[in-house]
Amino acid sequence: MKVSNKKSIEKLGLFLMFMLILDLTLIGMQWLIVRQPDQFIITLLILFIALVIYMTKLKYTEFENSGFVISIKKKHLLNGSGFVFPLLEFPSEIIKDCKLKSQVIYLQVLNSTNSKKKVQVFRISLAGFDPNEQKEILHQILNDKSKLY
Repeated sequence: MKVSNKKSIEKLGLFLMFMLILDLTLIGMQWLIVRQPDQFIITLLILFIALVIYMTKLKYTEFENSGFVISIKKKHLLNGSGFVFPLLEFPSEIIKDCKLKSQVIYLQVLNSTNSKKKVQVFRISLAGFDPNEQKEILHQILNDKSKLY
């Protein structure tokens, strides 16, 4: 099963692209009218820089559960369809617990090294997923855990 917030992030990316074009148009028109930098142009330039920075950090999350392995990938919106290494990838049998709190999923994973068993907690943001998709991800993780025991 694969769940992704790609469509909602793509919509946000298109909106940001439109805002960038609109901002550049306003900067150009204001520059043609005034012919010198004024407070409005400086404000628009700051807005342009903020939009570009936000656009470069825009990533979508892909959650994949094959039944035995859970894989979580983050891909950049402007990245092609090339191979992306997973952010997290581990067998579903080592999941101890998982909780969903305010668009963040907390995974408690057993980590056994040198006869010591430790519990590691991974925090993954599910921003951009609608509540039904968030519950589906949580349900799939808990469902696979119950099948193994």
